[in-house]
Amino acid sequence: MRGFTETERYILQQFKDGTAPFKSVLAKFCELKADEYRRSCTQRMAIVPREIGRAADDAANADVYESFMHELMDGRI
Repeated sequence: MRGFTETERYILQQFKDGTAPFKSVLAKFCELKADEYRRSCTQRMAIVPREIGRAADDAANADVYESFMHELMDGRI
């Protein structure tokens, strides 16, 4: 975890090891936001004319939210 101070690494490890309510709330938030962006992407592609650029942005945002918790928990952040 480059770029983190020793204290920040310690706090992140405590977060990963713990079952704090914040951890589950953050995971749920990321899940809901990813779902929201996926739905928006689908809707933008279902209309004519298609909003391809905005749909692509929504798909990218969904990917970010979907992978955030996985990366955080895997220590890749």
